[in-house]
Amino acid sequence: MGAKKDTRYLERYRGGGWGVIYPVPRAARDVIGRAKLKRSLQTDSLEEANRRKGPVVAEFQAQIDAALGKTPDLEGLALRLRVQRSSAPDDDTPDGRGYSPRDLVELEIEQEAEALAGLPVGVDDLGLPTYEPSKLVKAKRFNDIARSRVTPLRLPEVDFRAQKATGWQGKTWGKFDRIMGLLVPWLQNKQGGATVEGVDRRTAGAFIGETLREQGWTPQTLNGYVSCLQQYWGWLVDRGFTDENPWRGQRVKPPKRTQESKERAFTKDEMRKLMSGDPVPYLGDLMRLAALTGARLGALVELRVRDCQDGVFLMPPQKSEQGARRVPIHSDLAALVARRCEGKTGDDWLFPEVPPVRPDESASKVRGDKAGKAFARYAEKVGVRDKVQGVRRSRVNFHSFRRWFITAAHEALTVGASGFDGTTISEVVGHKVEGMTFGVYKDAAQDVQLRACVEAVRLP
Repeated sequence: MGAKKDTRYLERYRGGGWGVIYPVPRAARDVIGRAKLKRSLQTDSLEEANRRKGPVVAEFQAQIDAALGKTPDLEGLALRLRVQRSSAPDDDTPDGRGYSPRDLVELEIEQEAEALAGLPVGVDDLGLPTYEPSKLVKAKRFNDIARSRVTPLRLPEVDFRAQKATGWQGKTWGKFDRIMGLLVPWLQNKQGGATVEGVDRRTAGAFIGETLREQGWTPQTLNGYVSCLQQYWGWLVDRGFTDENPWRGQRVKPPKRTQESKERAFTKDEMRKLMSGDPVPYLGDLMRLAALTGARLGALVELRVRDCQDGVFLMPPQKSEQGARRVPIHSDLAALVARRCEGKTGDDWLFPEVPPVRPDESASKVRGDKAGKAFARYAEKVGVRDKVQGVRRSRVNFHSFRRWFITAAHEALTVGASGFDGTTISEVVGHKVEGMTFGVYKDAAQDVQLRACVEAVRLP
């Protein structure tokens, strides 16, 4: 609808003049004392009324926000005008008065900014009006956003989330949410606002130095957060929001890990202790599946009954995997899987006992986290721990089942197991097959090869 017929927040008086009429929410009426706010615009022209109404509407909304104890959403208004400005055609209006649709948006932006700056509080040495500094800062930021001079950091995030939805797992989104939750207020405190243009390499380095290290994170954890920012800014560069990715090269080099501190596979003695103990029933089943598939905990707890048919697991994709992965069901797991599928529908979880993530918990939480903690408590109970001073995690953990499977499969090859090779092991566990020969030209392993690999692994 063009400006000429736009009567939003306007009412026509009997004498022909126009004024603003603005509804007051019920929650604010007791404070304001009325159901509607009104003010004459002192004009008979609808077009002129539309040009004049912006500051009045902003004033009324600010009055309502104050009554409700809210901060006005000036950034949201600036972004809406920004979109209108970029999409408005720059040609003459039909009435021939010389105002293009873009001129009208420009005028509204100017009036909104003037309303934010307020009345002059004095004059300078040149006789020019001066304004209250805090109001002037708000007016300038509003003007800069509306005219596309600066981009609020969170503005492109909606599109980024939509386009990255299938590329990141829940934990990665949790990291992104947490690091943005630290970066935005830090920038607001340092610069008065969080914008894409306000982050250069020096700013990024200062943020890492002043904020991230104060969290007490290890270099590996810190780099995980920096990686999220680097990917977001890479997307911003690709979409034309900025020309530089200030987070590239900002990763902190972790201290060199010694052989004594590296995580490892379980030994045969540790496997015997784990398998002969008395864990809660679902945990015992999870451990056996992990040991005889090499799958990650996250994939196992996401299995549904429909993913366990015809002697094959369809493992849900993890990390950079492009789709579900076929893993033959080990003969020693057949009875366990049949028992867990009995009487259930295809959409039912294979492990319904694994607690779900509550709505009030962090977005970084995933369903497997609680199962992993349950395993850590059980492993400590049976004496399967390997702690190194200065390292938070035990060198053996649930992921050690995956390492144990890979090690056992390679050991089977060295003693003459046939029907599969090293690339088959990679395909079973979902590792990328490297090299031109095996990574490009070799066909995916047939089920018979995958099964030979799985069956070559036996629990001690």
